[in-house]
Amino acid sequence: MTSGSDEHGPNQAKPGASSLGWSVESTQYLHRSLWHDVRQDRLELPGGRDAVYTYVEHPGSVFVVPFDERMNVLLIRSYRYTIDRYCWEVVAGGLGDRPGVEPSTVARDELLEELGARCEQLVPIGDVWFANGFADYRARMFAAFGVRISDRTSLEPTEVISEVRSVTIDECNAMLRSGEITDGESALALRAALDHVLASGNGADA
Repeated sequence: MTSGSDEHGPNQAKPGASSLGWSVESTQYLHRSLWHDVRQDRLELPGGRDAVYTYVEHPGSVFVVPFDERMNVLLIRSYRYTIDRYCWEVVAGGLGDRPGVEPSTVARDELLEELGARCEQLVPIGDVWFANGFADYRARMFAAFGVRISDRTSLEPTEVISEVRSVTIDECNAMLRSGEITDGESALALRAALDHVLASGNGADA
Protein backbone atom coordinates (compact mmCIF):
# COMPACT_ATOMS: atom_id res chain seq x y z
CA MET A 1 0.00 0.00 0.00
CA THR A 2 1.24 3.44 -0.81
CA SER A 3 0.12 6.78 0.45
CA GLY A 4 0.75 10.39 -0.31
CA SER A 5 0.81 12.35 -3.51
CA ASP A 6 1.65 11.11 -7.02
CA GLU A 7 0.17 11.56 -10.47
CA HIS A 8 -3.09 10.05 -9.25
CA GLY A 9 -2.81 11.17 -5.63
CA PRO A 10 -4.53 13.81 -3.49
CA ASN A 11 -3.25 16.64 -5.67
CA GLN A 12 -5.28 15.26 -8.57
CA ALA A 13 -7.79 18.01 -9.30
CA LYS A 14 -11.40 17.35 -8.33
CA PRO A 15 -12.90 20.81 -8.83
CA GLY A 16 -16.43 19.56 -8.29
CA ALA A 17 -15.52 18.18 -4.88
CA SER A 18 -13.65 21.36 -4.00
CA SER A 19 -16.71 23.45 -4.90
CA LEU A 20 -18.70 21.40 -2.38
CA GLY A 21 -16.11 22.11 0.30
CA TRP A 22 -14.71 18.58 0.26
CA SER A 23 -11.02 18.30 1.04
CA VAL A 24 -8.89 15.24 0.23
CA GLU A 25 -6.79 14.62 3.35
CA SER A 26 -4.95 11.49 2.19
CA THR A 27 -4.84 8.93 -0.60
CA GLN A 28 -3.61 5.35 -0.63
CA TYR A 29 -3.64 2.65 -3.26
CA LEU A 30 -4.92 -0.74 -2.11
CA HIS A 31 -4.05 -2.39 -5.41
CA ARG A 32 -2.23 -1.45 -8.61
CA SER A 33 -2.12 -3.20 -11.96
CA LEU A 34 -1.79 -2.50 -15.67
CA TRP A 35 -5.57 -2.61 -16.01
CA HIS A 36 -6.77 -0.61 -13.01
CA ASP A 37 -5.89 0.72 -9.57
CA VAL A 38 -7.98 0.63 -6.40
CA ARG A 39 -7.76 4.01 -4.70
CA GLN A 40 -8.94 5.07 -1.26
CA ASP A 41 -9.35 8.75 -0.38
CA ARG A 42 -10.03 10.08 3.09
CA LEU A 43 -12.00 13.30 2.94
CA GLU A 44 -12.99 16.10 5.27
CA LEU A 45 -16.47 17.38 4.55
CA PRO A 46 -17.95 20.74 5.55
CA GLY A 47 -18.50 20.93 9.29
CA GLY A 48 -15.52 18.71 10.00
CA ARG A 49 -17.21 15.43 9.09
CA ASP A 50 -15.04 12.63 7.71
CA ALA A 51 -15.75 10.36 4.73
CA VAL A 52 -13.92 7.60 2.86
CA TYR A 53 -14.20 6.92 -0.86
CA THR A 54 -12.78 3.66 -2.20
CA TYR A 55 -13.00 3.32 -5.95
CA VAL A 56 -11.41 1.97 -9.10
CA GLU A 57 -9.22 4.18 -11.26
CA HIS A 58 -9.37 2.80 -14.79
CA PRO A 59 -7.32 4.07 -17.76
CA GLY A 60 -10.31 3.73 -20.05
CA SER A 61 -11.40 1.46 -22.90
CA VAL A 62 -12.63 1.55 -26.47
CA PHE A 63 -15.68 -0.31 -27.77
CA VAL A 64 -16.02 -0.82 -31.51
CA VAL A 65 -19.19 -1.94 -33.29
CA PRO A 66 -18.11 -3.48 -36.63
CA PHE A 67 -20.41 -3.24 -39.67
CA ASP A 68 -19.42 -5.18 -42.76
CA GLU A 69 -20.08 -4.11 -46.35
CA ARG A 70 -23.64 -5.48 -46.17
CA MET A 71 -24.26 -3.46 -42.97
CA ASN A 72 -24.35 -6.62 -40.89
CA VAL A 73 -22.96 -6.41 -37.38
CA LEU A 74 -20.01 -8.65 -36.47
CA LEU A 75 -20.26 -9.96 -32.91
CA ILE A 76 -17.67 -12.00 -31.03
CA ARG A 77 -18.37 -14.70 -28.44
CA SER A 78 -15.80 -14.00 -25.75
CA TYR A 79 -14.95 -15.91 -22.57
CA ARG A 80 -14.91 -13.80 -19.39
CA TYR A 81 -13.03 -15.34 -16.48
CA THR A 82 -14.62 -12.97 -13.94
CA ILE A 83 -18.05 -14.54 -14.46
CA ASP A 84 -16.83 -17.85 -15.98
CA ARG A 85 -19.14 -17.43 -18.96
CA TYR A 86 -19.09 -16.67 -22.65
CA CYS A 87 -20.77 -13.43 -23.76
CA TRP A 88 -21.70 -11.96 -27.10
CA GLU A 89 -19.75 -8.74 -27.36
CA VAL A 90 -18.39 -6.08 -29.65
CA VAL A 91 -14.68 -5.57 -30.19
CA ALA A 92 -13.10 -3.84 -27.19
CA GLY A 93 -9.78 -3.08 -25.57
CA GLY A 94 -8.20 -1.13 -22.75
CA LEU A 95 -6.00 1.94 -22.97
CA GLY A 96 -3.78 1.07 -20.02
CA ASP A 97 -0.94 -0.50 -21.98
CA ARG A 98 -0.99 2.23 -24.65
CA PRO A 99 -0.63 5.55 -22.81
CA GLY A 100 -0.81 8.56 -25.06
CA VAL A 101 -2.20 6.63 -28.03
CA GLU A 102 -5.35 8.09 -29.57
CA PRO A 103 -8.46 6.02 -28.77
CA SER A 104 -9.29 5.85 -32.48
CA THR A 105 -5.92 4.21 -33.14
CA VAL A 106 -6.53 1.72 -30.34
CA ALA A 107 -9.96 0.99 -31.83
CA ARG A 108 -8.43 0.14 -35.21
CA ASP A 109 -5.76 -1.97 -33.49
CA GLU A 110 -8.41 -3.92 -31.58
CA LEU A 111 -10.32 -4.63 -34.78
CA LEU A 112 -7.19 -6.16 -36.23
CA GLU A 113 -6.24 -8.06 -33.07
CA GLU A 114 -9.66 -9.54 -32.22
CA LEU A 115 -11.22 -9.92 -35.68
CA GLY A 116 -8.26 -9.78 -38.04
CA ALA A 117 -10.20 -6.98 -39.69
CA ARG A 118 -9.72 -3.49 -41.08
CA CYS A 119 -12.34 -0.83 -41.72
CA GLU A 120 -12.93 1.89 -44.31
CA GLN A 121 -14.40 4.37 -41.84
CA LEU A 122 -14.33 4.75 -38.06
CA VAL A 123 -16.90 7.07 -36.49
CA PRO A 124 -16.97 8.14 -32.82
CA ILE A 125 -20.47 7.60 -31.42
CA GLY A 126 -20.10 8.69 -27.82
CA ASP A 127 -18.16 8.69 -24.57
CA VAL A 128 -19.69 7.30 -21.38
CA TRP A 129 -18.70 6.75 -17.76
CA PHE A 130 -19.32 3.16 -16.71
CA ALA A 131 -20.04 2.27 -13.07
CA ASN A 132 -19.52 5.82 -11.83
CA GLY A 133 -20.67 4.81 -8.35
CA PHE A 134 -17.44 2.91 -7.77
CA ALA A 135 -15.16 3.53 -10.75
CA ASP A 136 -13.46 6.34 -12.64
CA TYR A 137 -13.85 4.51 -15.94
CA ARG A 138 -14.42 6.26 -19.26
CA ALA A 139 -15.30 4.36 -22.41
CA ARG A 140 -15.03 5.65 -25.96
CA MET A 141 -17.47 4.09 -28.40
CA PHE A 142 -16.98 3.81 -32.16
CA ALA A 143 -18.83 2.42 -35.16
CA ALA A 144 -16.61 0.88 -37.83
CA PHE A 145 -17.96 0.68 -41.38
CA GLY A 146 -16.78 -1.31 -44.38
CA VAL A 147 -15.17 -3.90 -42.13
CA ARG A 148 -13.35 -6.72 -43.90
CA ILE A 149 -11.73 -9.71 -42.23
CA SER A 150 -8.43 -10.17 -44.03
CA ASP A 151 -5.79 -11.10 -41.46
CA ARG A 152 -5.16 -13.53 -38.65
CA THR A 153 -6.13 -12.49 -35.15
CA SER A 154 -3.46 -11.83 -32.52
CA LEU A 155 -5.19 -12.46 -29.22
CA GLU A 156 -3.63 -11.99 -25.81
CA PRO A 157 -3.10 -15.19 -23.75
CA THR A 158 -6.24 -14.63 -21.66
CA GLU A 159 -8.44 -13.67 -24.62
CA VAL A 160 -10.63 -16.50 -25.87
CA ILE A 161 -13.00 -15.86 -28.78
CA SER A 162 -14.89 -18.98 -29.72
CA GLU A 163 -17.04 -17.62 -32.54
CA VAL A 164 -17.65 -14.64 -34.79
CA ARG A 165 -21.26 -14.11 -35.81
CA SER A 166 -22.54 -11.86 -38.59
CA VAL A 167 -26.07 -10.65 -37.81
CA THR A 168 -28.42 -8.28 -39.56
CA ILE A 169 -29.50 -5.11 -37.82
CA ASP A 170 -32.91 -6.69 -37.15
CA GLU A 171 -31.25 -9.78 -35.67
CA CYS A 172 -29.01 -7.60 -33.53
CA ASN A 173 -32.01 -5.70 -32.21
CA ALA A 174 -33.72 -9.01 -31.43
CA MET A 175 -30.65 -10.20 -29.48
CA LEU A 176 -30.68 -6.96 -27.48
CA ARG A 177 -34.39 -7.20 -26.73
CA SER A 178 -34.25 -10.89 -25.75
CA GLY A 179 -31.28 -10.47 -23.42
CA GLU A 180 -29.05 -12.74 -25.48
CA ILE A 181 -26.47 -9.96 -25.40
CA THR A 182 -25.72 -9.80 -21.68
CA ASP A 183 -22.55 -7.69 -21.65
CA GLY A 184 -23.80 -4.24 -20.64
CA GLU A 185 -20.96 -2.30 -22.24
CA SER A 186 -21.45 -4.04 -25.57
CA ALA A 187 -25.21 -3.56 -25.37
CA LEU A 188 -24.82 0.18 -24.87
CA ALA A 189 -22.28 0.48 -27.70
CA LEU A 190 -24.58 -1.49 -30.00
CA ARG A 191 -27.56 0.69 -29.15
CA ALA A 192 -25.52 3.83 -29.80
CA ALA A 193 -24.25 2.44 -33.11
CA LEU A 194 -27.69 1.36 -34.29
CA ASP A 195 -29.10 4.78 -33.38
CA HIS A 196 -26.28 6.38 -35.38
CA VAL A 197 -27.03 4.18 -38.38
CA LEU A 198 -30.74 5.00 -38.15
CA ALA A 199 -30.05 8.73 -37.94
CA SER A 200 -27.70 8.57 -40.93
CA GLY A 201 -30.23 6.65 -43.02
CA ASN A 202 -27.97 3.65 -43.62
CA GLY A 203 -30.18 1.12 -41.87
CA ALA A 204 -33.90 1.57 -42.17
CA ASP A 205 -34.83 -0.84 -39.39
CA ALA A 206 -32.17 0.11 -36.80
